Amino acid sequence: MKHTRYSTVNKRVRKLEQSSYLRKTMVQERVGGIANFYELCPKAYLATFLNSTNLECLIDKATDGVALAILATMIGAEESILE
Repeated sequence: MKHTRYSTVNKRVRKLEQSSYLRKTMVQERVGGIANFYELCPKAYLATFLNSTNLECLIDKATDGVALAILATMIGAEESILE
């Protein structure tokens, strides 16, 4: 990101915040302007986990109870999105 402009980074951070991947935790006045501090939201942790996990391996290792809990959560999430 050495040649990425500051305005581009700000635009991308704002988009991540609007999409609920980042949350602003603190705004601090500094010499030269305001500094914003962010933390990852659960949605970002989930995206990172899913990106780095082999889903077939996860399903193979899941017990019936865990598989049902994941399935119920995903079905519930899909239904709430469609409403």
